[in-house]
Amino acid sequence: MKNYKSAVGYAVLMILLGVLPMLGCAVVDLIDKSLESYFLPVFYLIGGLLCVLFSKKVLKVDTDSCFRKPQPLTFALVVISGIAWSLADVYLSNRQTFENNEFIPTFKEIYGMAATAFISPVAEELIFRLGVMTVLLIAAGKSTMKKVVAIVISCLPWVCIHFPRTSARFVDLVVTGIVISVIYMLSKNLVYSLAFHMAANIMTMLAMPIGKQLLANSWLMYVGITVVAVCLPTALVMLHRRGKCEAFQPMSSLLTA
Repeated sequence: MKNYKSAVGYAVLMILLGVLPMLGCAVVDLIDKSLESYFLPVFYLIGGLLCVLFSKKVLKVDTDSCFRKPQPLTFALVVISGIAWSLADVYLSNRQTFENNEFIPTFKEIYGMAATAFISPVAEELIFRLGVMTVLLIAAGKSTMKKVVAIVISCLPWVCIHFPRTSARFVDLVVTGIVISVIYMLSKNLVYSLAFHMAANIMTMLAMPIGKQLLANSWLMYVGITVVAVCLPTALVMLHRRGKCEAFQPMSSLLTA
C-alpha cells in the first residue's frame, strides 16, 4: 500500500510536469495575442516528453517496452474502432459544435486541426498513459481496485483539460478516456491506445469542413455505433489475450506492488 501511495504521488507529479508547460504557454498567449496559440501544441508535446524522461530516468521504468510492434489485425480493428467512435461522436455529443461550425481554410485553422489530429494525441498518450498510468499499473500489481484507481487518475485530468462545455461532452470524454485507458491496460502497448486516439481525432478533424453535410446523413451515426459494437469488443479480447503474455517492465523497487 505504501508503494502505491508513492506511485500516486509520482503520477500527480507527472501530470503537473506534462500540463504546466502548456498552461504556461496559454498564460503567455493571453498576455500577447500575437502568438495566436501556435506554440501551445509544441509545449504540450514537450510536457509529454518531460513525463517520459522523468519516468525513465528518475523512476527507472523501462518505457521502451511499451512500444512493441503491434499485431496487424488487432491494430486494424483498433484504428477502425477509433474512426467509427468519432463518427458516432459527431452526432451523440458534438452535434452542436458541428452545426455551428464554419470552416475557414486559413493557416491558423489548418494548423489547429493538424495539431489536434497529430500532436495532441501523442502528447496526451505520453503524459496520461505512458507516464501516469504505467507507474500506477506497475504499483497496482494484480489488484483490480488499484487498476480502477489508475484509470480514474489518468482519465479525470485528461477530461478537465478539454474543458467540456456540456454534460453530453463531459460524459463523452469520460467514456472515451476509459476506453483508451482500458486499451492500454490490456495491451500494455502505447501503440494501440495512440492508434485509437489519433484515429478518432483525425476523423473528427476531417469531418469539420463538412460537418453540416455530415449531420444531414444521420444513418452514418448508426453505422459508426454498429462498427464500434463489433470491432471494439473484438479488439479488446485480442488485446487481453496478447497482453497476458506481456508485462510492464519496472526497473525500480519504488514501483513494486
